[in-house]
Amino acid sequence: MANCKEVLDKILQATKTKSSSKLKVADKKLYEQVLTEMLQAEGFSDATEKYIYDGLKFCGAKPLKEYICHAKNSVDVFHRFARGNLYGKKTTETARMVFSLFGLCLNDQHKEAELLVAIIMRIPTVVMNKEKKLDGNAPKYVEQFLKNLNSDVVLPTADVLNKAGLQMGAMRNFNQFIAQLKKQYDFSKMDIACQKKMEMLENWFVLEQSQAIEEQVLQSAEKQAKPVQSVKENKSNDKELAMPQNAKTVSKNDNGNSAADKEDKQVEEDVQAILAGYEKKLKDWQQLCKQKQQQVERLELEKKSYLDKIAQKEESIENLQALLEANKIELAKLEASLAASEQNAAEQEKMINVLKVEAEKAPVEFLNSLCSKLRIEYLDFMESDGMDMSVDLGENFRDQLRNVFAICIKAGMKF
Repeated sequence: MANCKEVLDKILQATKTKSSSKLKVADKKLYEQVLTEMLQAEGFSDATEKYIYDGLKFCGAKPLKEYICHAKNSVDVFHRFARGNLYGKKTTETARMVFSLFGLCLNDQHKEAELLVAIIMRIPTVVMNKEKKLDGNAPKYVEQFLKNLNSDVVLPTADVLNKAGLQMGAMRNFNQFIAQLKKQYDFSKMDIACQKKMEMLENWFVLEQSQAIEEQVLQSAEKQAKPVQSVKENKSNDKELAMPQNAKTVSKNDNGNSAADKEDKQVEEDVQAILAGYEKKLKDWQQLCKQKQQQVERLELEKKSYLDKIAQKEESIENLQALLEANKIELAKLEASLAASEQNAAEQEKMINVLKVEAEKAPVEFLNSLCSKLRIEYLDFMESDGMDMSVDLGENFRDQLRNVFAICIKAGMKF
């Protein structure tokens, strides 16, 4: 346990220098894993309770949920958590913990409905601050709860929860909490998925409550109808009584002021009051059914619209993929052409280098060749240096110059 505490304290110490959102994912998972192991080994204690609340900001109620759901009696463990020293001291932290645990259990489709019942019964009280008013931060952690809730989550029916101990009053309290929450915060600002989940929670117990009220009214009407039947059977044969199907009136005999008639009239009025209440509840239920049907039709239209958009996107994706394949082929051709051009350019550059070297050598070779051709004339001229000029020497000079010019012309010089 000491080693577990050291690891958890080290991670918590890191949050003092940087926010929990900047912690490494590995550190968050390590905190969750170590705390889960500590809870399994040590159970729920003051130390583990502190680490549960300290880790709420980066691992939620996951360690607590694992510990509760793997316990022999998960409801007792949850109540032990609710009796903890830190539970309720800070409204927001406690409510965030309860909602995080609630969402994890719903996503896990937890089979123990008793645990969900225990959590649901805690929700209306846990979101109230010291002034017995709705916590101002409730919309924030409820929105986070909705974001973490799976889109395909299946809520257990009210009948299942009722058999597990959730009474009508608790359902009514939960609905009142949702209604109060919607008054305080405009959930239409959230994304469509969260709005649908909020609507699902809002209507979770509504139909079941209407059906329960209908059954109660029917039972009450049957009980009240029995005295009327009894009174009618005890009347004398000379009285003619008739009861229309709509139960609006009751016929009277000639002695309408008798005690039996008065009692009959009073019972009939009571039945009419009960039936009127039943009709009102029935109309409300029918109106609610109509609203739900309209919501279903609206959702069907939205579904069709989304499917059409998906089909369009898929068609667009197919077109883009075809275009991408064509671009890939064109790119391959361009790359091949570029490679050929680069190879040709390399060969031309090599040829240019060869020509450049030859061009640099040509003047030297030309001069050396010209020099070798003029060398004989030069040597003859140098032998005559210092000799007296004569007609023969002049003729020789003229012949040498003629040879020199001939050599230069032959080498390509023009005069």
